[in-house]
Amino acid sequence: MERIDDGQRLDFTWWPALRPADRSSVSITVAPTESGCRVRVTERRVEARASANRLPVGLWAWRLAVLSLAGCLSRI
Repeated sequence: MERIDDGQRLDFTWWPALRPADRSSVSITVAPTESGCRVRVTERRVEARASANRLPVGLWAWRLAVLSLAGCLSRI
């Protein structure tokens, strides 16, 4: 997790299970609208670093990000 703004924004880094060099920075924002909410997902490729080789950490970060987002959306 890189950034969490409760109910509004979630930033994290993830990569495919077998390609840790293909890391992406992902930002998910939630904004209220008149009819509900707008969810925007932005993904940017980032350069690989030595720390990207710790695959299980990346998988857990992704799972935690999804759980956190689900909790944020349930409060809207």
